[in-house]
Amino acid sequence: MDIGKVFDHIPKYLTYKNECYSPVILKWEWDGHSNAYWAFYSKKVVYGYSDRKLLFAVCASSFDKVVRKFLTLCLDYESEGWIANGEWRGPKPHTFNFCNDICDRGLLE
Repeated sequence: MDIGKVFDHIPKYLTYKNECYSPVILKWEWDGHSNAYWAFYSKKVVYGYSDRKLLFAVCASSFDKVVRKFLTLCLDYESEGWIANGEWRGPKPHTFNFCNDICDRGLLE
C-alpha cells in the first residue's frame, strides 16, 4: 500500500480548540499481534507527538491493515461531520491504552 496516496485522502492536521493534531502510525508489538500497529491523530507537543492526547485511534496486526482501517475511519468521521474544514468536531481528546487489544472504530463507541 502506498502510504503517500492514502495520506493524500485525509487532513494533514486537525485543529481542536487551538491545538494541532497530526496523523501518526506507531509500531507497538510484533507483526501479526492484534495490536502490532496503531494509527491515530495525536497532539503536537514541543518534542514530537503526545501519546496522552489523541482524537481517535485504530490498531491492527499489520501496517497495511492499520492504514486501511485508519483511512476508512477518517472518511467515516468526515461523512458523520466529526471532521470538517480541517477541524475536529467530535468528542474531546482523550488517552488510549496501547496495550489494549480493543481498537476498532476509534475506541469512541
